[in-house]
Amino acid sequence: MKECSYEESLTLAEEVCAGYIAEKLGLPDHDLFLGVNPGNADCAVFDIGQSYTGDLNTFQSPCAHFRAQLDFYSRDRAKLQRLIMRCRRFMPIDADHDPDGLLERGNVIQLRLSPEAANPSAIKTVEIELKTNKKKLTVWTVTVTFDVVFLT
Repeated sequence: MKECSYEESLTLAEEVCAGYIAEKLGLPDHDLFLGVNPGNADCAVFDIGQSYTGDLNTFQSPCAHFRAQLDFYSRDRAKLQRLIMRCRRFMPIDADHDPDGLLERGNVIQLRLSPEAANPSAIKTVEIELKTNKKKLTVWTVTVTFDVVFLT
């Protein structure tokens, strides 16, 4: 585990999870972004930004439980289906199942698919504005949500 300040713990957890997910899904570095799609028709966007366990707000906890999401965008619907199934294959990561050493890369204690019936979301279409020519393009998208527990 890497040491970091309380204030930097969320950022480190996001960076570590994004890198690990990109590695496991076989996504090139330029195909995974943090927070927002810059206008790519075929990419993934990872974001951790919502506290998920409210009871941890009532005392000084050494860890936090946040909800993360991974939004896939693609012109190829079947590619999205394959990415969904790859996500399912390598989860969960925790102290009992960590074949790739995620726990040693940063402050993440657990990374798992969130246990909800609608995870992943339905595959649907969305219009994105391409960064190259500012034209709009309709692409397929799907969202996969994760639970991330990390040291603060």
